[in-house]
Amino acid sequence: MSNHLKLSFHPATPDRWSDLEVLFGTSGADDGCWCMTWRQSETQLANATSESNRVLFKGQIDSGVSPGILAYVGETAVGWCSVSPRASFVRLEHHPYFQKPTTDKAIWTIICLFVRKQSRKQGVAYGLLNAAVKYAIANGAQAIEAYPVNSHGKHLTTKEAFPGTVPMFLKVGFKEIVVTEAKSRSGGFFRSIVRYDVP
Repeated sequence: MSNHLKLSFHPATPDRWSDLEVLFGTSGADDGCWCMTWRQSETQLANATSESNRVLFKGQIDSGVSPGILAYVGETAVGWCSVSPRASFVRLEHHPYFQKPTTDKAIWTIICLFVRKQSRKQGVAYGLLNAAVKYAIANGAQAIEAYPVNSHGKHLTTKEAFPGTVPMFLKVGFKEIVVTEAKSRSGGFFRSIVRYDVP
Protein backbone atom coordinates (compact mmCIF):
# COMPACT_ATOMS: atom_id res chain seq x y z
CA MET A 1 0.00 0.00 0.00
CA SER A 2 1.27 3.46 -0.86
CA ASN A 3 0.72 4.83 2.64
CA HIS A 4 3.08 2.30 4.23
CA LEU A 5 6.41 3.51 5.53
CA LYS A 6 9.81 2.22 4.48
CA LEU A 7 10.84 0.40 7.64
CA SER A 8 13.86 -1.37 9.07
CA PHE A 9 13.84 -3.52 12.21
CA HIS A 10 16.42 -4.03 14.93
CA PRO A 11 16.57 -5.77 18.32
CA ALA A 12 16.67 -3.38 21.27
CA THR A 13 20.35 -3.28 22.21
CA PRO A 14 22.25 -0.90 24.53
CA ASP A 15 23.33 1.32 21.64
CA ARG A 16 19.65 1.90 20.78
CA TRP A 17 18.54 2.91 24.28
CA SER A 18 18.36 6.61 23.48
CA ASP A 19 16.07 5.81 20.53
CA LEU A 20 13.76 3.87 22.85
CA GLU A 21 13.68 6.74 25.34
CA VAL A 22 12.60 9.15 22.63
CA LEU A 23 9.98 6.72 21.30
CA PHE A 24 8.47 5.98 24.73
CA GLY A 25 8.61 9.64 25.80
CA THR A 26 8.06 10.96 29.28
CA SER A 27 5.03 8.69 29.72
CA GLY A 28 7.16 5.57 29.31
CA ALA A 29 4.97 4.32 26.43
CA ASP A 30 1.82 3.88 28.53
CA ASP A 31 1.27 5.24 32.05
CA GLY A 32 4.94 4.80 32.93
CA CYS A 33 4.98 1.08 32.16
CA TRP A 34 8.26 1.06 30.20
CA CYS A 35 7.12 -2.36 28.99
CA MET A 36 7.72 -3.84 32.45
CA THR A 37 4.12 -4.56 33.51
CA TRP A 38 4.18 -8.23 32.50
CA ARG A 39 7.81 -8.73 33.48
CA GLN A 40 7.24 -8.14 37.20
CA SER A 41 5.29 -9.91 39.92
CA GLU A 42 2.16 -8.36 41.39
CA THR A 43 4.15 -7.39 44.49
CA GLN A 44 6.82 -5.68 42.41
CA LEU A 45 4.16 -3.85 40.40
CA ALA A 46 2.47 -2.59 43.55
CA ASN A 47 5.66 -0.71 44.41
CA ALA A 48 6.69 0.24 40.88
CA THR A 49 7.05 3.79 39.59
CA SER A 50 7.70 5.07 36.11
CA GLU A 51 11.33 5.68 37.06
CA SER A 52 11.84 2.23 38.62
CA ASN A 53 10.30 0.66 35.51
CA ARG A 54 12.64 2.68 33.29
CA VAL A 55 15.67 1.59 35.31
CA LEU A 56 14.63 -2.08 35.20
CA PHE A 57 13.92 -1.93 31.47
CA LYS A 58 17.28 -0.32 30.74
CA GLY A 59 18.99 -2.90 32.95
CA GLN A 60 17.44 -5.69 30.95
CA ILE A 61 18.64 -4.20 27.68
CA ASP A 62 22.09 -3.53 29.13
CA SER A 63 22.31 -7.19 30.17
CA GLY A 64 22.60 -8.12 26.52
CA VAL A 65 19.24 -9.88 26.34
CA SER A 66 17.02 -7.89 24.00
CA PRO A 67 13.40 -7.74 25.19
CA GLY A 68 12.00 -6.76 21.82
CA ILE A 69 12.19 -5.25 18.35
CA LEU A 70 12.31 -1.61 17.24
CA ALA A 71 10.93 -0.34 13.95
CA TYR A 72 12.76 2.53 12.28
CA VAL A 73 12.10 5.00 9.52
CA GLY A 74 15.59 6.12 8.63
CA GLU A 75 17.32 6.84 11.94
CA THR A 76 14.10 7.40 13.90
CA ALA A 77 12.46 4.68 16.01
CA VAL A 78 8.73 4.71 15.28
CA GLY A 79 7.52 1.47 16.86
CA TRP A 80 8.19 -1.22 19.42
CA CYS A 81 7.19 -4.89 19.84
CA SER A 82 7.90 -6.73 23.09
CA VAL A 83 8.89 -10.31 22.22
CA SER A 84 10.78 -12.67 24.54
CA PRO A 85 10.74 -16.24 25.83
CA ARG A 86 7.45 -16.80 27.64
CA ALA A 87 9.22 -17.42 30.96
CA SER A 88 10.47 -13.81 31.01
CA PHE A 89 6.90 -12.56 31.51
CA VAL A 90 6.50 -13.33 35.20
CA ARG A 91 2.84 -12.34 35.47
CA LEU A 92 1.79 -14.91 32.87
CA GLU A 93 2.65 -17.70 35.30
CA HIS A 94 -0.04 -16.48 37.68
CA HIS A 95 -2.61 -15.08 35.27
CA PRO A 96 -5.96 -16.91 35.57
CA TYR A 97 -6.36 -17.34 31.80
CA PHE A 98 -2.86 -17.23 30.34
CA GLN A 99 -0.86 -19.18 32.93
CA LYS A 100 -0.81 -22.56 31.16
CA PRO A 101 1.29 -22.84 27.97
CA THR A 102 -0.78 -24.06 25.04
CA THR A 103 1.97 -26.38 23.80
CA ASP A 104 5.05 -28.19 25.05
CA LYS A 105 7.16 -26.45 22.42
CA ALA A 106 9.66 -23.70 23.32
CA ILE A 107 7.28 -20.73 23.43
CA TRP A 108 8.07 -17.07 22.93
CA THR A 109 5.47 -14.41 23.64
CA ILE A 110 4.54 -11.14 21.98
CA ILE A 111 3.07 -9.14 24.83
CA CYS A 112 2.58 -5.65 23.39
CA LEU A 113 2.99 -3.24 20.49
CA PHE A 114 3.60 0.49 20.62
CA VAL A 115 3.67 2.82 17.60
CA ARG A 116 4.25 6.55 17.88
CA LYS A 117 1.19 8.65 17.06
CA GLN A 118 2.60 10.15 13.84
CA SER A 119 3.33 6.71 12.37
CA ARG A 120 0.10 4.82 13.08
CA LYS A 121 -2.03 3.23 10.36
CA GLN A 122 0.99 3.03 8.06
CA GLY A 123 1.93 -0.63 8.36
CA VAL A 124 4.27 -0.34 11.34
CA ALA A 125 2.45 -2.84 13.58
CA TYR A 126 2.25 -5.48 10.83
CA GLY A 127 5.90 -4.97 10.03
CA LEU A 128 6.81 -5.32 13.70
CA LEU A 129 4.86 -8.56 14.05
CA ASN A 130 6.61 -10.10 11.05
CA ALA A 131 10.00 -8.97 12.35
CA ALA A 132 9.20 -10.29 15.84
CA VAL A 133 8.30 -13.72 14.46
CA LYS A 134 11.56 -13.91 12.51
CA TYR A 135 13.57 -12.75 15.52
CA ALA A 136 11.96 -15.31 17.84
CA ILE A 137 12.52 -18.16 15.38
CA ALA A 138 16.15 -17.14 14.86
CA ASN A 139 16.63 -17.35 18.62
CA GLY A 140 15.10 -20.78 19.12
CA ALA A 141 11.35 -20.30 19.36
CA GLN A 142 9.29 -23.30 18.29
CA ALA A 143 6.00 -21.50 18.82
CA ILE A 144 5.00 -17.88 19.45
CA GLU A 145 1.97 -16.82 21.48
CA ALA A 146 0.13 -13.56 21.92
CA TYR A 147 -3.02 -12.35 23.68
CA PRO A 148 -4.68 -9.80 21.37
CA VAL A 149 -8.06 -8.17 21.71
CA ASN A 150 -11.04 -8.83 19.49
CA SER A 151 -12.80 -5.52 19.08
CA HIS A 152 -15.24 -6.86 16.47
CA GLY A 153 -14.53 -3.82 14.35
CA LYS A 154 -15.03 -1.24 17.09
CA HIS A 155 -12.58 1.62 17.59
CA LEU A 156 -9.78 1.00 20.06
CA THR A 157 -7.89 3.60 22.03
CA THR A 158 -4.10 3.35 22.11
CA LYS A 159 -4.25 1.95 25.64
CA GLU A 160 -6.81 -0.71 24.68
CA ALA A 161 -4.87 -1.71 21.56
CA PHE A 162 -1.50 -2.42 23.20
CA PRO A 163 -1.87 -6.25 22.86
CA GLY A 164 -2.67 -5.92 19.15
CA THR A 165 -5.88 -7.20 17.56
CA VAL A 166 -6.86 -10.72 16.55
CA PRO A 167 -7.20 -9.89 12.81
CA MET A 168 -3.73 -8.32 12.84
CA PHE A 169 -2.15 -11.53 14.14
CA LEU A 170 -4.17 -13.77 11.83
CA LYS A 171 -2.90 -11.74 8.89
CA VAL A 172 0.71 -12.62 9.69
CA GLY A 173 0.08 -16.36 10.16
CA PHE A 174 -1.09 -16.84 13.75
CA LYS A 175 -4.11 -19.02 14.55
CA GLU A 176 -6.71 -18.26 17.19
CA ILE A 177 -6.62 -21.22 19.58
CA VAL A 178 -8.42 -19.99 22.71
CA VAL A 179 -11.22 -17.44 22.88
CA THR A 180 -11.41 -16.10 26.43
CA GLU A 181 -14.80 -14.52 25.98
CA ALA A 182 -16.14 -12.97 29.22
CA LYS A 183 -12.89 -13.81 31.01
CA SER A 184 -9.91 -11.64 30.11
CA ARG A 185 -10.19 -8.17 28.69
CA SER A 186 -8.15 -5.16 27.67
CA GLY A 187 -10.30 -2.14 28.31
CA GLY A 188 -13.79 -3.36 27.46
CA PHE A 189 -12.69 -5.83 24.79
CA PHE A 190 -12.27 -9.59 25.01
CA ARG A 191 -8.82 -11.11 24.53
CA SER A 192 -7.91 -14.36 22.82
CA ILE A 193 -4.85 -16.57 22.68
CA VAL A 194 -3.24 -16.84 19.27
CA ARG A 195 -0.28 -19.02 18.34
CA TYR A 196 2.22 -19.27 15.51
CA ASP A 197 3.70 -22.74 15.18
CA VAL A 198 7.12 -22.73 13.59
CA PRO A 199 7.15 -25.18 10.64
